[in-house]
Amino acid sequence: MFAPVRDLGLVVVWDDGDSSHSDDNAPFPHVREVLELRAAQGRCGFLLGGTSCTVEAAQLVESGWALPLLADRERLRRAAP
Repeated sequence: MFAPVRDLGLVVVWDDGDSSHSDDNAPFPHVREVLELRAAQGRCGFLLGGTSCTVEAAQLVESGWALPLLADRERLRRAAP
């Protein structure tokens, strides 16, 4: 997430509610927040996915910064084991 990669096309976070995505050391960066900034500054795509929606992800949608991308319920049922 901090690698100096040029011309990023897409940054992806899976399950932003997972505690491993936040650092226990000050200034406590969270992967989602860092990649939001990189996506905005680098003008690249930002994909946030997971099996549930965190409050922070819902706030991004409510603010208009992000759009929801939901799978059809019937498709999910067919794909489930």
